[in-house]
Amino acid sequence: MKAKLYVALTLAISASATCFSQTIVKNMSSANSDVYTVYKSGGSYYLGGAFTYVGLNTGYAALTTSTKDYPNMDFPATNGSVYAVIPDAGGGWYIGGNFTSLNGTSKSYLAHINSDKTVDAGFNANCNSTVRALCLVGSKLYVGGSFNSINGTTRMYAGAVNASTGAVSTWNPALDNSVNAITAVLGKDTTIWLGGNFSNVNTNVLRPYLVKVNNTNGTIINGALNANNLVYALTSKKDSVFVGGAFSELGLRTNYLSTINSGSKTANQTIPTANGVVRSIIPDGSGGWYVGGDFGLIGGITRAYVAHVLSTNKVDPTFNVTLNSSVYAMVKVGTKLYIGGYFSTVNGAPRTYLAAVNATNGTTLSWAPSPNNVVRSLAVKDTAIVAGGDFYNINGRNAYRIAAISQSSGNLVNGFVGYNSTVYKVSVKGDSILTGGNYSLSAYYSPNSAKISTSNVVPG
Repeated sequence: MKAKLYVALTLAISASATCFSQTIVKNMSSANSDVYTVYKSGGSYYLGGAFTYVGLNTGYAALTTSTKDYPNMDFPATNGSVYAVIPDAGGGWYIGGNFTSLNGTSKSYLAHINSDKTVDAGFNANCNSTVRALCLVGSKLYVGGSFNSINGTTRMYAGAVNASTGAVSTWNPALDNSVNAITAVLGKDTTIWLGGNFSNVNTNVLRPYLVKVNNTNGTIINGALNANNLVYALTSKKDSVFVGGAFSELGLRTNYLSTINSGSKTANQTIPTANGVVRSIIPDGSGGWYVGGDFGLIGGITRAYVAHVLSTNKVDPTFNVTLNSSVYAMVKVGTKLYIGGYFSTVNGAPRTYLAAVNATNGTTLSWAPSPNNVVRSLAVKDTAIVAGGDFYNINGRNAYRIAAISQSSGNLVNGFVGYNSTVYKVSVKGDSILTGGNYSLSAYYSPNSAKISTSNVVPG
């Protein structure tokens, strides 16, 4: 402000000693706390008091220029905070925030101000909560914030409206938390970038804090970076996007499951992500995969601890196995899928730690070796399944942390080596069986006897 200071004044019209009306002078300055003394000298007022600021009361939004030290007092005042302001390319402005009216005109959280500083009565895009970000591309205004509807149409935290009328567009990225920033990258294929507090986009696809989406329908464009914490600001220039926030890392989010093509620098984001740890992945022989672990959802589809992902990177709807706990290992032999882990039931049938299911539809097979503790690794050797883990008994017979089990009957193969502690990995190569674990003693065992070795490798 200029050196001259002013106290808020009122003009009074009086008859005798009675004041009939008063009008506040809108463009007079006021203080932000108590004024104790005012002294007028010439055309200047000198003020003293407890204030720290003297200025014009603009409300929560103000228009000024780089050559003036005072705002334009004709700009309409809002009754709540303004978080986003962008020009309309015609001398006016779009504003978004936490307000519900401008100069007494009802506008819920989003409004258009004409170039003559009047509120645009023809623009109606009423949100049901705070607007925090705006981006104008052609005739479409992209809006982000804390709302979940625009003009009564469901739009979770982001939507688009006609820039002239406010009519709701079909663009609908469907996020699960607030949007703080929006920017557009213009080109042959215009893309919209969103930053904020969200984790999931397009209802159930994990893309935390930062995502690139299609400009017409809001579907995710894969291969774009995500952040490991909140994004507060976005801006773009040509094909560059500048991102600001509370994050410390940007990368491709692929929770618990990912593929990387040979020679590629980045992960493939089209493979379905899981909502828990993946502990085992094996090929299905047709370009797809069996996936096991601690998850309950994969690709947004309910699958309890095991799933089949087709070569199209879609979860197989016909393969459905329900276990009651984690899967640590799998092997496939023909039409059978052998599964080891921490579970005790498969599709509701008792199967402790080791089971077999139909590899096509997941139905439970009769094969039931019943180890007495966790199975952590599986391999195939001739007509046997080799299992390693924490167990020491299978079907009532000694089997010390490793066992060979008939693929057909589920019975033990005799004369196998055993260990004094957990076997975490079993691998077969030719005639050799390699094991890894935290054991220190091994033994050959039969149903009634054992021969001890101090070696921590399979005796030969």
